[in-house]
Amino acid sequence: MRIRTIKPEFWTSPDISSLPIEDRLLFIGLWSYVDDNGVGRGEEQLIQASLFPLDEFTESFRRIHEGLMRLSERKLVTLYSVENRPYLFINAWEKHQKIGHPTKPRFPRPDNEKAVPHEDYMSPHENYTLGTGEQGNRGTELLPPVGPPTETDDEHTTNAPSASRKRSAKTTGTRLPENWTPSPDLEAWTANNCPLVPRAELDKFRDYWTSVAGARGRKADWDATWRNWARRTQEDLERKTAPNQTQVLTEMRNRAHAATIQQQGNALRLIETGETP
Repeated sequence: MRIRTIKPEFWTSPDISSLPIEDRLLFIGLWSYVDDNGVGRGEEQLIQASLFPLDEFTESFRRIHEGLMRLSERKLVTLYSVENRPYLFINAWEKHQKIGHPTKPRFPRPDNEKAVPHEDYMSPHENYTLGTGEQGNRGTELLPPVGPPTETDDEHTTNAPSASRKRSAKTTGTRLPENWTPSPDLEAWTANNCPLVPRAELDKFRDYWTSVAGARGRKADWDATWRNWARRTQEDLERKTAPNQTQVLTEMRNRAHAATIQQQGNALRLIETGETP
């Protein structure tokens, strides 16, 4: 764990204020959790042990897992794996933290040639299932998968191929086809579900995924990838068009100031003339 700083504008950022409060806390905690290069191990158990060691395991584990998914969807973190080990990276890390003398990188970044994006990789800890605890129906607990990984902190190998690695090999996907366009059905879905998304967003989508190299640039379902892209764009545009907290507070202060001036003027008139407005 490391000492980090939080800029004042963090609290008024539209991207941050749109998150649930517990996700904001998780996001800040991850800054201390990752190394000086913005990368940390992606196991939920390690995150809980570092950030929420006194919380009840089952509930805290679930909150962390769901929070990571939401932070990933908002493009605040990148979830990926390298040689079957999960990692997370704080996007725009250099914007959030200014590290004067960063330590030597401990973990690979998501631009590593062996990196596998989250959608093509199932973390071993995503295999956890809810089971009945020792008290029968009175409680549940998270049951770990059979055969825990045998890898060590300094080695990125396992004694046997894991299910997640087999899954990754089967779902490597394909590159975005040249001049890819949504089908009529997909265009209709976009118009109905993401009406704020402009037509020009399609060019951004093509340019972005054409420029992404390696495994991260391959998808098993490009229609689904576009739907996720359109949803995020719709959410971003909705946040930008809605008044943010700073605007609301400024308007409230201006109204209060105007009301105070009017009250003072009424009081002076009453003193001078004895008349009320």
